[in-house]
Amino acid sequence: MVSKLLEAEFDRRAALEARGATVIATTSAMLTIIFGLSVVVTGKDHVFASPTAVCLLIGALAAFTISAALAIIVQTYGFKYKSTSIKTLRSLTGANWSRSSDDVQKMWISRQVNTIVSLRRGNNIRAEIVRWSLVAFIAAMLLLVSSISTELLNCGARQGVGAPYGPSPHAEWHGVCLPA
Repeated sequence: MVSKLLEAEFDRRAALEARGATVIATTSAMLTIIFGLSVVVTGKDHVFASPTAVCLLIGALAAFTISAALAIIVQTYGFKYKSTSIKTLRSLTGANWSRSSDDVQKMWISRQVNTIVSLRRGNNIRAEIVRWSLVAFIAAMLLLVSSISTELLNCGARQGVGAPYGPSPHAEWHGVCLPA
């Protein structure tokens, strides 16, 4: 039973590291797709005119960076865990060799339980970091969509598109926000 618990914690650790890798890959892919689409929609030479859209964009970039940084920590940081020391392992065939097998088995189980507990602590921290990375990723997506939407709506209003009171007085700006 104890060895299965230990194996399960190592498997959980690997799964959490894989989730970190997934967040990094997804973040990269989404940034590429969204920025590519924004260039297609707004034009390659577009300069954001809305200060709100710029602030939302900066927030999105910060959230994407935080999400990726947290995912990298999950993947690469070696959370420490306890394992049976070399000295204890050697004592099993040396000084403890004369102990009863029941005694040695109890000692061995005790050592494995210590490893399981320490691994679980590290895995729980890793799982919490993955959660925060996902929250940052979702926030980044929302901020980015809000930024692009704000800019497009702002440009549309300047061009008279969807303006509630007729054409915009800035009709000469056509092509500044959206391709002509």
